[in-house]
Amino acid sequence: MKKNLYIVPILLILWFIMALPYSANAQSQYGKDWEFSLGGSGTSNKDFDTTIFSTELSLGYFLNKSFEIIVRQGVGFYDDDYSDSKWSGSTRLAFDIHFPFDRVFPYIGGSVGYVYGDGVLDSFIAGAEGGIKYFVNKTTFINAMMAYEFFFDDTDDVDIAYKDGRVVYVLSIGFRF
Repeated sequence: MKKNLYIVPILLILWFIMALPYSANAQSQYGKDWEFSLGGSGTSNKDFDTTIFSTELSLGYFLNKSFEIIVRQGVGFYDDDYSDSKWSGSTRLAFDIHFPFDRVFPYIGGSVGYVYGDGVLDSFIAGAEGGIKYFVNKTTFINAMMAYEFFFDDTDDVDIAYKDGRVVYVLSIGFRF
């Protein structure tokens, strides 16, 4: 498993090199530095047999026209047959690389954060993400994102935890300002 982890930085470097030519296009049309989005998200385990829906907020800042740092906050509530209602939350810091093509901005990135609440074991979380933003005008977009995240208590747990991750999917509306 550790050998496979070396592939991730290599892929990120290749995406970085590919993103450089596209950053000038994004600057001319969508030159705003900040971004806010609000949406709904769902979380499923890797077998898709446990699913929770939640609200997702994010605030991002563009370091340049392709690279964005984002803070994401998710809050979810759910009922099950065995107990009362439960809630969970997650706070994550993410870094995304955008590839702007006119109104469509595909992106890839990664995130790290913390998960907490009644319905989960409080722990750290990390993973890869990707998605597409479609701009309906110069300041408003629709975002569809999917991420694979895994839980861990310390760095020694990462190899094992990666296999038992969760899939997160988000559909949101966003605004550049």
